[in-house]
Amino acid sequence: MAAIIFGVTAAAMLSALAFPDSGDAISKQTTPPPVIQAAAPLERSGLCRATVGPSQPVRPSGTTNLDSNPELNLNAPVASSKPLAARSDCQRPKEMHAGEVIANFDQLSYRGYMIQTHHRLARVDGPPAPEPVKVSYVVVKRNGRTVAKFDSEIYSSLGNSTEVGLYSLLNNGKKQLILSQDSFKTGVQWVADFSPGFRIIFDGMKFHVGREGDDMTISDLDGDGVSEITVPITAFYGFERWRLSTSDTPLPDVVFKYDAAKREYLPANPLFKQILLRDIKRAEDDARAVDQQTRLGSVMSVVLHYIFAGEEGRGWKFFEETCSLPDKGTIRADMEKELKAHPVYRYLQRRMTFAK
Repeated sequence: MAAIIFGVTAAAMLSALAFPDSGDAISKQTTPPPVIQAAAPLERSGLCRATVGPSQPVRPSGTTNLDSNPELNLNAPVASSKPLAARSDCQRPKEMHAGEVIANFDQLSYRGYMIQTHHRLARVDGPPAPEPVKVSYVVVKRNGRTVAKFDSEIYSSLGNSTEVGLYSLLNNGKKQLILSQDSFKTGVQWVADFSPGFRIIFDGMKFHVGREGDDMTISDLDGDGVSEITVPITAFYGFERWRLSTSDTPLPDVVFKYDAAKREYLPANPLFKQILLRDIKRAEDDARAVDQQTRLGSVMSVVLHYIFAGEEGRGWKFFEETCSLPDKGTIRADMEKELKAHPVYRYLQRRMTFAK
């Protein structure tokens, strides 16, 4: 299914050129919200999901310059770079959804870079054949020269939504650029750093992760002062010709941790195993409590959370003990096929093999 959601990304161009830094001035011009609104995120299998914080970020209107307004915060009010106390039975640090930071902009400038939203007409496949729709994408420039273009070609007959914002994830005294390009129940996110030189440090396209902007969370899970990024995997949408409904489809979380040496966010679920699997026993009990046909999505969710946390043996053991459908062998084979094709699974397998 990953190919369906991300197969159209070949035309996306992401380039980064090194430029010296200059200034901290921020200015923006806002536009009205697009027709498409972000859909409410699906419940992720009943596993530990602590979400707190204000529902709306502080978004000043007009042109803003932080040099003349040093106390003005362009981002969400949750601005502390220190580990935050949990406010849930999961005992997790506070999570902030990317949707609290990003918004629609015509133009946003920061440290000498100009971030601009552009539009074009695109045709959408599938009946009925619609007229070309207006879609948006983002271009980043420095001194009039294009530094990067963010266009995953994710859109529907209603178009798409492209949002950007600035937020400090790295605790280095500077802000990073967060971008999300969404359509209904699908999308891709990026994070870019401006110094030294413009560089994409989180690439949802590269790892085939992410849904809509509100499904991406930012939180300092390990208390080191640098935020982790958590996004879902949507590869199991359409599993076995849509055997599972959308609401029953598992959306396993992937935690990305920043690697300062590589200047990149990389999958790191095994490092956060205790957090990701904190409520796994309850999820197992819930999966056993329903009938065989309706429990498949819940069973798959438990299995996938085990697998991505580095406990693949425990995951398949639960599957064999819990799934009694006559075609369970085919189900497992199809799950394994999807996993082996997924960049996150392949990356974690290489890491675990190297560590042995």
